[in-house]
Amino acid sequence: MGTYLRHGLPCLAVWCLYLAGFWPGLLTEDSFEQWRDLVTGELRGYHSPLQTAINWLITRVWLSPAPIALAQIVALALAYCAVVRECERRHASPRWLAATTVVFALLPANGFLVVTLWKDVPYTIAVLGLVALSLRLIRAPASLPEGAMPWVLAGTLTAVATFRHNGLPTAGLFLVALIWALRPPLRTAVRVVGVSCAGVLLVQVGLFRLLDVRPFHAAYRDQLVLHQIAAAMRPGTAFDQADFAAIGRAMPMATWLASYRCESVIPTLSGVLEHNDEAQYAAVRPQLYRAWTHALTRTPQAIARHHACVSAMFWNPGASVYLVATEIVPNGFGMQTRPLLPVAHQALLGLHAATTRMPWRSVVWGPALHLWMLLGGVAYVATRTRSRASLLPFAPAVAHGLVLFLAIPSAEYRLQYPVVLMGVLTPLLAHALGRAERAQRIDR
Repeated sequence: MGTYLRHGLPCLAVWCLYLAGFWPGLLTEDSFEQWRDLVTGELRGYHSPLQTAINWLITRVWLSPAPIALAQIVALALAYCAVVRECERRHASPRWLAATTVVFALLPANGFLVVTLWKDVPYTIAVLGLVALSLRLIRAPASLPEGAMPWVLAGTLTAVATFRHNGLPTAGLFLVALIWALRPPLRTAVRVVGVSCAGVLLVQVGLFRLLDVRPFHAAYRDQLVLHQIAAAMRPGTAFDQADFAAIGRAMPMATWLASYRCESVIPTLSGVLEHNDEAQYAAVRPQLYRAWTHALTRTPQAIARHHACVSAMFWNPGASVYLVATEIVPNGFGMQTRPLLPVAHQALLGLHAATTRMPWRSVVWGPALHLWMLLGGVAYVATRTRSRASLLPFAPAVAHGLVLFLAIPSAEYRLQYPVVLMGVLTPLLAHALGRAERAQRIDR
């Protein structure tokens, strides 16, 4: 309990100040799509129905974004404290623990995002939960098949797999890393994988049918395809006459050219959605995939330039990235930002303005810096401990980053939120894992 008080209360205090400054929470267009699902009960698969169901339960007493934000604040603090608790058990220095808590609590990304209604927030909390479970498992691998651990692990993996669409391959890669790192007996491995798969099916099939979740427009699933088709339009050499005919049926050529922005698929996606209902898009979809194949094989240099642009936030500290919301956007629900503490509202807006100017932007908001810290930590632990198991806590964020890098739709900071948090935690994890390894060597 002491760990949760020493390290959780500072986080709660700071993040509640953000909520008071941006009351009743921050909502963007995506947030209001999820809010519409919540209040109408007409759930669509594009936004996580599991998250919508959880938010619906949270708001039964008080129909407001505020209790959802409060729940996110508490959940993120608990997940962080679970990681800290495992580091304490490895005899991490109190100074390292205190310094990490200060940075974690004061990191502007946490303050702004934890009070924003985005699926990225619960997804990141679930990823952080996997980090805590990984630390527990490498400390006590015998607990993997015992007691509640398989069910807790399966529940956390189910949340990761269903809160975001890229979560399913991330969870799958983590399971592979888990088996590789711990090398459990075949029976245990089969049980863990089976229970985890059952959890995902329970949500994706059972819960979806129970809630009568509507399938979403297929164009949402094809964002990578549409974005790369638009990128290949400019060279003008990728497509044949049949390709151009299909592309023109999906959206006028002028709109394809005018809407293309390498750093974001949203203008292109919005144009396709505006010009096609689900039946129209389904009819032209096979031809669009044919055109996409031609773009990949005939103009790979154009696709490579496009990918370098949209993925620059991974590796370039100076890349342009869409950051966070600072106000509730105009909406049809009558919601506005009404700060409980106007002084806090102005102070936090000033903090945002100051930290988004270079060079502070690269240090405070640059996801590239956090990724390099994460990869540096992995390299340090790998050489320091020479243990497969010690690398497992880094696997969730590394898997997330790999999946997102291959299919990134837009340069949005929130998409790399799990990596940002792991960048902050990496020095502490490297310190704690290194001390545990030294203690084991002394004992031997």
